[in-house]
Amino acid sequence: MSIIYTLEGEMITSNKLYEGQSFFRKMTTCSCEINICKILQKYNHKNIVKIYQIGENYIDMELLNIYLQNTLEIKNIMNCCKNDLQQLGIIYIDWKIDNIGLDINNNYKLFDFDGSGIIDILSKEWIQKPNSLFFSYRKAIENGQKNPIDIDNFSFNMNMYNNETKIF
Repeated sequence: MSIIYTLEGEMITSNKLYEGQSFFRKMTTCSCEINICKILQKYNHKNIVKIYQIGENYIDMELLNIYLQNTLEIKNIMNCCKNDLQQLGIIYIDWKIDNIGLDINNNYKLFDFDGSGIIDILSKEWIQKPNSLFFSYRKAIENGQKNPIDIDNFSFNMNMYNNETKIF
């Protein structure tokens, strides 16, 4: 059973399969998210959701279990994942437990790139800025972060290690 997440925010189940496997289809109009998924489709990382197929307004990806326990292990894995993404020029920013799931082998995987941006790997300048409406992005800017990597690191530390938000 596959799941489709519509542009209206509805979840619909489907009998469609991708190469014999259930998948998650996210309908999106975010060109940055689609571009990030095109990068990730070429880069197999054990802690980033597998991207199967990308259409004009949708992304088909690995279906994950999103019901997680809060553990230090997740923080450490996601910190490594953050560093790997930054080396690819992807600035994630929207770090939170809601964007991490488990695959069928119980690997923690990051998904949902609509709050992310893309930078030039050499200059570290934005190629595509993230949606500034996201809480983590706004908070990083309010706290004086200007460099995309600093914004991402601030957001990660704020969300993954902040006891007040109790995300972890």
